[in-house]
Amino acid sequence: MSTMPKIEPPQGPRAVARPVDAGRTLLGIFGEPAVAAVDRSGIVQLADADWVLDWWILGADRWYTPSSEAAVRQQRLGSGPIVQTALRVSDGDVVHRTWAVHHGDRPGVVVEIENTTKAPVALALAIRPFDLDGRIGQPVVHLGEDHIQVGDTSLQFSLEVRDTMPDHNAIVIPVPHSVTARILISGKEAGDQRQIPDLATAVRAWDSLITSKSRVALPDQRLTALFDQGRGRLSLGFHDLHERITALDGSAGRELAAVALTGSSTEAGELLGRLVADDWLPQARRLDEPESLGAVADGIAWAAILHAPLLADAVLPVLTQLAQQSRRKRSEPGTQQAERALARVAKLAGQGGAARAIDRRLGLGSDPSLPQSVAALSALTQEASETGSWGDDDIEPVTQGLIALRHLLVQERWENDQPEIDLFTEWPTAWRGGAAELHALPTAFGLISAAIRWHGYRPALLWQFDRSDHFQSAIRLRCSALDPDWSTTAASGETLLAGAAGGLGQAPAEGESFS
Repeated sequence: MSTMPKIEPPQGPRAVARPVDAGRTLLGIFGEPAVAAVDRSGIVQLADADWVLDWWILGADRWYTPSSEAAVRQQRLGSGPIVQTALRVSDGDVVHRTWAVHHGDRPGVVVEIENTTKAPVALALAIRPFDLDGRIGQPVVHLGEDHIQVGDTSLQFSLEVRDTMPDHNAIVIPVPHSVTARILISGKEAGDQRQIPDLATAVRAWDSLITSKSRVALPDQRLTALFDQGRGRLSLGFHDLHERITALDGSAGRELAAVALTGSSTEAGELLGRLVADDWLPQARRLDEPESLGAVADGIAWAAILHAPLLADAVLPVLTQLAQQSRRKRSEPGTQQAERALARVAKLAGQGGAARAIDRRLGLGSDPSLPQSVAALSALTQEASETGSWGDDDIEPVTQGLIALRHLLVQERWENDQPEIDLFTEWPTAWRGGAAELHALPTAFGLISAAIRWHGYRPALLWQFDRSDHFQSAIRLRCSALDPDWSTTAASGETLLAGAAGGLGQAPAEGESFS
């Protein structure tokens, strides 16, 4: 390695070297706070660290530095925060994958770098003295024979270290063709790497946690990914959601609504149970965003309606107080959202008169600030990165997207005190001929599963509805976007819909496709 060519790495992360590619994806463990982040070139930063783990590849022709290379592609593997970054090197890719794990007395991060090119490469792993925003740090780094020590954090390697580059706080590892180097970032006593789950196990575990309750499959793959990957992102906020709700944090209210609407029954029910057990009532306080009262009310209402209906009576005083405080703040959007939330729970608690009074003034529609159409929702997903994150993995676009998507797929209504569920409330022309599925999606009246299949030019609807025990009356199902005249109170079945809703157009000629 003494003849190794000199490297002049970029003086910052990808956000500095290529600002157009700024952004990151958080890494964490289900239900726990994020422990690290990875930028769009595969550079990893532990939470609150003033340094990052950078990686460079020496190919047959030159050094490749992912933070400045154009030929870098990234994707999320499965539903959880497991990120793959592919760097084009000569005749193939060197592939970087990273995810968080439990290891020892604190969470750790695994980085795997696989050489899928046809020739051996040299991998340099460098501790860079800046964070993912480019702010300069002063890490204390020790390059050992088989590890790197940075303060109380240890980086251990599965392959033999061949050389060091002290000027760059880097070590060099030869990686033959088809071999994978693994790096474990953890505490000083990192222990045996063989105890760490492999990549396939990590992907399966996340998919099981995320999709085992509710899932969807849609003709627009980005919307399907939003439903799954968005819930993975939500899980990194579970740990302090209760505290943020009681602090009247509007973002937390939207998170709770998204958690409840997309099927996380355990988390939503437990949080609501804690609020009731604590006899919590919102206290009047000065708020920078008065609209947050409506968002918190909306989240609490959906948690009660979908996952804890027996607590409806107990949360009515909370929702009443949130609505009153919002009116005092003269926040019209917040007041309307809080009163809609109050009306929904009042119906559930059997106080139909109070609910109808609000119905007549406001209706029970979703938040008008959310995307109101499939086109608007698709536009939102187009702004996301390849890993399905926005900006620095901001939570607001995730919650907005999930809440809007759920209301476009399933919408509860009360028509003359008749509870109804409208399925697939919009079916764009671009979806003609495409299949869609909903599995165990929670509604105010029970769990709904449904699918759209096509028989020639006409859509067929299959459904299975499991009514909640607290609803005695029949629930009417509709699919107004695909057949405005069809409805049923049958709990399960299949039917051929008219397919006559606006926008479906004429049937294709024989031998032609729907597009």
